[in-house]
Amino acid sequence: MMVQFIQRIFWLTILVTVSMGFTNVPVTDTEHDRYLFSIERSLDPNEVIYEINLDRNGKLHEANPIKIYWLKKTNNNKTEPLTFIQQQYAYGLIFLDSINMHKKEWSFQFVSYPKRTFILKKMANETFKVYTVVENQEVLVKRIFVNFDNKKFWFPTISAVELHGQNVSSGQMIAEIVKP
Repeated sequence: MMVQFIQRIFWLTILVTVSMGFTNVPVTDTEHDRYLFSIERSLDPNEVIYEINLDRNGKLHEANPIKIYWLKKTNNNKTEPLTFIQQQYAYGLIFLDSINMHKKEWSFQFVSYPKRTFILKKMANETFKVYTVVENQEVLVKRIFVNFDNKKFWFPTISAVELHGQNVSSGQMIAEIVKP
């Protein structure tokens, strides 16, 4: 599974480099009320942002509750949607059948790493948070970091993927490191 994850990240890197379609909407603050978490990479300062997907009336798109896009810090914080290939093989999400509409929870996995399940939860204050389990402890996901050993265009290698979050029970910040 980790080999597939690395292969998908590889292809994503290639596609990101050649993808087009920038929007002219700058994002000035990723810590807004829709922000859930981000994926950062050692290749460049650009990030993949995951935020709650609300319609114009502020109502949640329950069939697709998470919006994903690039924050291009190398281009004045412009945003860019993921390409179809990026959604299908790298940074996209698979929502599972275990959606609990009564509790307002959605289980999902990354298309590139289905070993780990995450849960989007609606909080009492009407905000949303993403959780996962690390060493049998519930963790609030803050960010994910993909560390590349090199910046080669055709053959980048990943040395580690880090999940950063906050232990719900203790409040301590944690970092889980997954190596290929």
